[in-house]
Amino acid sequence: FRNIGSIGANLLVMFFVPKVIFNAQGAVTAEGFMTCAVVLAVISSISFFLNFRLTRERIIHKVNKNKKNIGQTLKGLVKNRAFIGVALASFTMMAGMLTVSALNVFLFKDYFKAPKLTALGGMIGMLASFVIIPFAGVIVKKLGKKETSVLGALISSVTYVGMLFIPNLTAPVYIVLSFVAGLGTGLINTIIWALVGDAIDYQEYITGERNEGTVYSSYSLARKLAQAISGGIGGFALSILGYQSGVVEQSASVGVGIKNIAIGGAAIGYILTSLILIFIYTTFNKTIYSDKFYSPTNKNFISIKAKYATLFGPSSIKIYCRNNKVLGIFNQEIINTKIYNDGGAIDESNFYVKWDDDYNVTITISGDEQKDEIFEVKFSEDIFYEIVK
Repeated sequence: FRNIGSIGANLLVMFFVPKVIFNAQGAVTAEGFMTCAVVLAVISSISFFLNFRLTRERIIHKVNKNKKNIGQTLKGLVKNRAFIGVALASFTMMAGMLTVSALNVFLFKDYFKAPKLTALGGMIGMLASFVIIPFAGVIVKKLGKKETSVLGALISSVTYVGMLFIPNLTAPVYIVLSFVAGLGTGLINTIIWALVGDAIDYQEYITGERNEGTVYSSYSLARKLAQAISGGIGGFALSILGYQSGVVEQSASVGVGIKNIAIGGAAIGYILTSLILIFIYTTFNKTIYSDKFYSPTNKNFISIKAKYATLFGPSSIKIYCRNNKVLGIFNQEIINTKIYNDGGAIDESNFYVKWDDDYNVTITISGDEQKDEIFEVKFSEDIFYEIVK
C-alpha cells in the first residue's frame, strides 16, 4: 500500500506539473518550477504531519533495557549485509529512475519534439507498476523475494540498454519500452520494502537488539540522497550540454545528449542494482536448516545442512555421513544435492531419515517441485560408507 500511494502521487505530479512549468509558447519557465516546488513542499509537510498523527503501532516489540550506544548500533549496522545491500540497491535504483524523471520534460521537448506527450511519458512507468503489483506476490512465491527483485532490475536494465542502441528512437517506441521497463521497476519497488523488513530482522539476529528505527531511517537516508543527487545530475547535465534557458528550440546535439544521459543513467542505475542484489544483499545465507539424526545406539549419525539459493533455482543440500567418534570427522562422506521447493521455506518436513539399525539408514529428500530423492547409506565398523541412490 505504501508503494501504491507513492505511485498515485507520482501520477498526479506527472500529469499536473507539465501544465504549470510550460508557458503558452511551450518553453519551460523558472516561475513554473518555483510554483510547483512551493506547492509540493507544503503538501509534503502536511502529509508527513498527518501520517505521524494518524499512525498507530499495532505490533510493539519488547524493549531491551540494556541498550547499546549509538556507536555500537552503527557498528552492528555496518556488519548487516542485508541492510548494506538493500540501501545501496535502493540508492542506485532511485538514482537511475529519478535521472530519467528529472530529464523527462526536456527529453520530450528537445529530443522527441513532442512536449504534449511529456505527461504520458512520465506516467507510463507508473501505470506499468500498477499493472505488475497484483502479480508480485505470485512471482515471489515462485522465485523468492530477492530473486524477484533481481528479475525486476534485469528487466529494466535490458530495456534501457536496448533503448540506447536504437537508432532514431521515436517517442512512441520510447513510451512502449518505458512501459516494459516500468514493469521491472514496479517489481523492485514493491518487493524492496519486504527486503527492508528482512534487513531489520537480520539486524536483530546479529546484534540481539531490535533497531528498526535506526535501520529504516538509515535506509530512508540512502533514498533521499539518491533523490538529491539525481536532481543535481539533471541540472548538471543540462549545463554541460549547453542548454540555453528561455530558448524555444535547442540544438539537435543538446537533444541527443539529453536522451543519452537520461536513458544511459537509468541503464547504469539498474545494472548496478542488479549486481548489488546478486552479490551483496544477503540475510541468513549461511545455513537455513541444520539437524542431526543419530543411529539407535548413537554409533553413527547423519547431519543435514541446507542453504538459501544464491539466485534463481534450488537450495543446496549437504548430507554428512559420520561415525560418532572424534576421529569420524577425518573419514566422513558428504553427499551434495539440491532441493527444488518452489520458493518455500526449508524445514524438517523436507527430510525423512529412517535408521534400520546402527549401520543402515535411508534418507528421503522431498520438495514441492521434484520427485522424492532417496539415498541408502551403509556404515561399517571401520568407518566405510556405501551410498546407493
